[in-house]
Amino acid sequence: MVLFLGEIFLSYARPQAEVAHAIADALRATGRDVWRDDELPPNRAYAEVIEERLSDASAVLVLWSAAAVQSQWVRAEADFARNAGKLVQLSLDGAVPPLPFNQIQCEHVSWPPTAHDKAWRKVTAAIAGLCGAPALSRAAAAEPPPAASKPMLAVLAFDNLSDDVEIGYFSDGVAEDILQAVSRAGYIQVAGRMSSFRYRGADKAVARIAAELGATHVLDGSVRRGGNRVRVSASLIECASHAVLWSERFDREIADVFALQDEISQAVAAALELPLAAPNRSARVDPRAYDLYLKARSLGGVPADAAECVSLLEQAVAIAPGYAAAWAALAIAIILHTRYQKRDRFGARRPAMIAAAERAIAIDPTTSLAYVALSEIQPLGAYAIREELLVQSIPGGGSEVLKYVADFAQAVGRNAESFELISRAYASDPLNRLIANNYAMALADTGFLSGAFQSFAAARAIWPDFDWLVTAPLITAALTGDWAEADRLLALPVDWQDRRYAPAVTTTLMVREPTKERLAMFVANAWKRIETKGAVSLSWLMILCTVGEADSAFALADASSFAAVFDLDGAPPDDHMLLGILFGCGNAPMRRDPRFVGLCARLGLVDYWRTTGRWPDCVAETAPFYDFRAEAARLALITESSE
Repeated sequence: MVLFLGEIFLSYARPQAEVAHAIADALRATGRDVWRDDELPPNRAYAEVIEERLSDASAVLVLWSAAAVQSQWVRAEADFARNAGKLVQLSLDGAVPPLPFNQIQCEHVSWPPTAHDKAWRKVTAAIAGLCGAPALSRAAAAEPPPAASKPMLAVLAFDNLSDDVEIGYFSDGVAEDILQAVSRAGYIQVAGRMSSFRYRGADKAVARIAAELGATHVLDGSVRRGGNRVRVSASLIECASHAVLWSERFDREIADVFALQDEISQAVAAALELPLAAPNRSARVDPRAYDLYLKARSLGGVPADAAECVSLLEQAVAIAPGYAAAWAALAIAIILHTRYQKRDRFGARRPAMIAAAERAIAIDPTTSLAYVALSEIQPLGAYAIREELLVQSIPGGGSEVLKYVADFAQAVGRNAESFELISRAYASDPLNRLIANNYAMALADTGFLSGAFQSFAAARAIWPDFDWLVTAPLITAALTGDWAEADRLLALPVDWQDRRYAPAVTTTLMVREPTKERLAMFVANAWKRIETKGAVSLSWLMILCTVGEADSAFALADASSFAAVFDLDGAPPDDHMLLGILFGCGNAPMRRDPRFVGLCARLGLVDYWRTTGRWPDCVAETAPFYDFRAEAARLALITESSE
């Protein structure tokens, strides 16, 4: 049997009809229209309608059960979906999907799921990856959200009504500080800055923002500044009814801007009838320092602008030594500047990074970005310390912080946890290109390749010039053998000779046509890299294992020095030591070799896993090939006996 939910085709066996209809209702609650098979038109053949609906669907959700495994209809529908690259599947009773569907990720979901059911979240995330964000249904658009659910507030960039165009960053800063104050309280979901600030001018249509961000409320406003005085107008709008719940105009001295932001935040919370914790304002900030901070923030945290950010923020904290946010931003700016532009100075500048971050925390212990900075300063292999710091950054940290925490979880092999974190970041900040990229990659790493490629394509439509959205899916397609997707990507109008794209093309060609000559040159270059850098790129090891050259890969790994992973005084390893690729979807061949555990041990990961008891997800994946924990214990015993 089948249910068609707008973009979703739901396939199931008749004994599971009641659960299937409950799942349909749950998906409908997210904003998708539902078509049920009991609404089949009487003048059309069943098979004809089913084939039409299968073709039109963006995602096909198959509910496996003992009865479904025996159903030829369910098998046929699943096969259509598999061939079309839009299959999502779950098991209701623990039944294992039949061949060939047992080769594709299948989540076990007990219905109804709990609020924290990771399996159901993964299913809905995979559907979102194929279908995009759910549009509001007509019923949802006409009615306010249920009182029991959290509202989603989108704080838009306030319009600059001053004659001076340079005041634009000040307008953004006023809105951003209100956004952070509201989100810190934790009672209200708040759309991320990168997403909500994309709507400006004529684009500030409430219906559009509600549909694209899932917002239930919008806070919009304007700023007019003249000399030392500022006028801020703000209004809170309910998206469903377009009713203005609250509106006010404030005229203040610029020195009172923080008090003004607090006042607006409290008014917003009162209008939503939710409590809002008072922010920690330990000192009144000099308006000159505030201007410098906002100007630095307006540069967007791009490494190329990091030197200018450092200069601006150093001036800000010199004027206002009690400005916690500026100290935290300074720590991050110094890290970016030295990591990507002045690597030889990273060790020398580490005391300044630490001092800035610790100063921020001493002033305001809730400054999330300061904990992220302290984590980034640590050696790559200081996993336990880095994790402890990142955990402290989460409360009130927002989508930017969640991205850092998700990156760490993926780097230590906890892909499911990373996916949950980046999904939360993506839900609140879907128009942040870095988060959108990481969300698509997390879909791939948790087994939803088709959904990942769909998500990458959707993101490319928004940011066509962002190279990661081309190179990441191209390398993923090559390493997983999806040559149809690789060819689609290679057909994009991209300058493949550009240095941003060329390495991805080289990887694709190497995996697709690993000739003897090409392999010999590749291995020779890897040995040269060890001579010059001391260690081979982890991505090169992954490529060699993918093309069946595991012996060469592990020989190169054994000859590499990974001292930089643990070096406290030197610069952190560059991109060739990104640990996350070890646990990505493209590195399965390497993980199936027991020698992989030895590589992880040299990177300090095995000690971290054994000490914390938090093992990587690949323990289950590698079980058919070897006992991951037993191999780790064996290596640890050898190390202990040699000491």
